[in-house]
Amino acid sequence: MKQFDRANLKALEFDLERVLAAVGAKHGIKIERKSGRFSASQFSFMVEAQIIDESGASVAEKDKWDLYCGMFGLEKDQFGTIFYHSRDAYEITGVNPRAPKFPINAKRVSDGRLMRFQAGSVRSRKLAA
Repeated sequence: MKQFDRANLKALEFDLERVLAAVGAKHGIKIERKSGRFSASQFSFMVEAQIIDESGASVAEKDKWDLYCGMFGLEKDQFGTIFYHSRDAYEITGVNPRAPKFPINAKRVSDGRLMRFQAGSVRSRKLAA
């Protein structure tokens, strides 16, 4: 590699994420690559590590959910539950009180894509049994 550019950093990013996931699995934590920056001769990025519970959910996200879910008319026991939206199943993964229009974070079960939902939309959806 002679210099860093968007194309070769994409390939490098894929390898780095695999390595971070392997290290996280070895130690029972979740490690993610966060934002970064680059020039032609160097790059840097932030790394975030989180404690996870037996189900693989972030303990920090669960604690935040327990603290803020009531603000949006949801219950503590709804964290990690599945609901349906447009024929797809989503798992509730957290809440962002600083995003009042779309505060509910969820992961599409089929492919793991992260989405944000309005609280009323989640409240009105049928939860999976």
